[in-house]
Amino acid sequence: MFQLIEAIKYLQACGVSHRDLKPENILIEKDPETEEVTQIKITDFGLSKIVVPDEIMTESCGTPAYVAPEVLHKKGYKKEVDMWSAGVIFFTLICRQLPFQAADRKETFNLIKEAAPDTSLP
Repeated sequence: MFQLIEAIKYLQACGVSHRDLKPENILIEKDPETEEVTQIKITDFGLSKIVVPDEIMTESCGTPAYVAPEVLHKKGYKKEVDMWSAGVIFFTLICRQLPFQAADRKETFNLIKEAAPDTSLP
């Protein structure tokens, strides 16, 4: 997670917002002898955007389970939405399930908008 946060900080310093961070877009490099993770790499910049400081983005994009509430509220958002996605990834790694889950996409989006994580963890 430290490497992911540092990578996001680097992207933001370069004026890039990824806008679709999720585990599938993170590659892990391991030391072949020890199998320890040595480095991560962020991939799939198809939805990314170069932004100027304090730019407000309005395009709805991202993977539903990892999208920030600001994107769903459709009132504009900034590059910080990538940190929300990192938080969802972190939660998922620790708890082995997504924090916002419902029977359908609409209800999942409602949970995210309300920032109400699933409290029925096993």
